[in-house]
Amino acid sequence: MNYDALLFLSFGGPEGPEDVRPFLENVTRGRGV
Repeated sequence: MNYDALLFLSFGGPEGPEDVRPFLENVTRGRGV
């Protein structure tokens, strides 16, 4: 089972490859990741 995919889905993750980067920036904003 791919837990990374589950994590993205639980966040209402990116729709496609071009959305991954902005999505990750939003999720990690202010967390110093």
